[in-house]
Amino acid sequence: MLFNLDDFFEGVTDEECNGTIYYKISQLLIDTLDAMSRVSGESLYVINYLSRGFLYVSQNPLFLNGYLREDVLKMGYSFYEKNLPQEDIDMLLEINKKGFAFFYQQPIEDRLKFTISYDFRLLQKNKSTTMINHKLTPILLTPKGNIWLALCSVMLSTEKKSGNVYINKSGGLHRLRYSFEGKRWRSTEVVSLSKIENVILKLSAQGLSNKQIAETIYLNINTIKFHKKNIYQKLNVKNITEAIVFAHNNYII
Repeated sequence: MLFNLDDFFEGVTDEECNGTIYYKISQLLIDTLDAMSRVSGESLYVINYLSRGFLYVSQNPLFLNGYLREDVLKMGYSFYEKNLPQEDIDMLLEINKKGFAFFYQQPIEDRLKFTISYDFRLLQKNKSTTMINHKLTPILLTPKGNIWLALCSVMLSTEKKSGNVYINKSGGLHRLRYSFEGKRWRSTEVVSLSKIENVILKLSAQGLSNKQIAETIYLNINTIKFHKKNIYQKLNVKNITEAIVFAHNNYII
């Protein structure tokens, strides 16, 4: 499929907005996100759906993928064409279409509560790929309730394949998973850990060994290993590093 910028905005409603208000909001937003990126080290960027480009891109190198920040800002959506395999571009087009369709079915007062998450590959200059987890949430709507600005975060993913598309609602006990086979959203329960599993995972994220965790929370080392095994099964991962990344990407810790 040939790259067509308009395809990324299928389902987006065009709307004129007050330029003065937009300028004031955008400058405040850029300054705030720059500060957030400096203290957190997270890779962030903002999509402007009305201008069909990027309003902001942080200095974090993960999403920049070897480019200068200014270059990615200028490229906008053509960044995807240059840095994603074609099959992942096709996947993003499908996700965008289905995601917008879902979004505009929701009451306007709920539209800022949703986040969509998915994994795709970034092509490196040596032709290898890096799997990343990408989250997008609306942060500003137009007066008519259409998406104006959306905040995106980019993190490393533990997944082996692109996809894994979920929609989460803030405070919800369930989330929606997109089925590429059925072309529909299916409700799934949010993965949860027990209190002790959560504590063990947080201590592991701090770099503590099984022995150190056992001493810290006064449990037998075999009990720690047992709980870690349960964590791996619940999160469908193979080791503690993958568990920590998965838990962080999915709001578990």
